[in-house]
Amino acid sequence: MAMSDFLVKGKSESHLNLDKKFSPALLNFLSASKEAGHDIDIYSGYRTFEHQKRLFDEAVKKYGSPEKARHWVAPPGKSKHNFGLAADLKYGTDKAKEWAHKNAEKYGLHFRMGHEPWQIELMETKSDKPNETNEKASEVMEEKTKEEKKESPFSSYMMKDMPYTDTRITLLQESSPAETAGLVEDVMTDDWGSKSFAKMLGL
Repeated sequence: MAMSDFLVKGKSESHLNLDKKFSPALLNFLSASKEAGHDIDIYSGYRTFEHQKRLFDEAVKKYGSPEKARHWVAPPGKSKHNFGLAADLKYGTDKAKEWAHKNAEKYGLHFRMGHEPWQIELMETKSDKPNETNEKASEVMEEKTKEEKKESPFSSYMMKDMPYTDTRITLLQESSPAETAGLVEDVMTDDWGSKSFAKMLGL
């Protein structure tokens, strides 16, 4: 069977842009689950940084603060989904979920975060801290930065003494010059952003 056979109906195939080691391991796992008579599908796989930012912003609104939101959704660049190293599964039944958690390690996979029993990852991506990228993900991000981005004029700025209430400010540090222009315009549209941006420039 192909990986697309396990994608939830209506989901974009971009979710299947997974890490070259994770993808075959996950396919073997899902194929075995089907042979065992269970329905387990991929609800969410690879996510762009933009998609991750939308999810994080929504979580901040829902839970009231970035700190509480981080328990459920990682900021952009801090999720293994951004590097194709994790997938969220949809279980057809409780027995399917039990089978998944009992057999994942046989395929080199595991469910690292106890509070998210749907997120499956490669065993080698195990990390002690929830919602933190591991060494592999960090290497991928570093390579992506070298290839696709130029250093932002704000990259050396440390966000000291600023309340972390808007991920747009953080993104300024990692944006290309072209992206920075759009983010600056966006940030300056609200009162907090104007004050924070002025402080960042030393005004």
